[in-house]
Amino acid sequence: MPLADNLALQNEPQPAIVLSLVLLVVSLATLALLRERWLTRA
Repeated sequence: MPLADNLALQNEPQPAIVLSLVLLVVSLATLALLRERWLTRA
């Protein structure tokens, strides 16, 4: 996905920014959901 984002940025900046934000939200949601697993192992 980051490669698609980079290619989109070269042609159309607005959709590339939206795609970057979507990827950021997915990443943060994944970290938030897995936070409990990491904290309980310690």
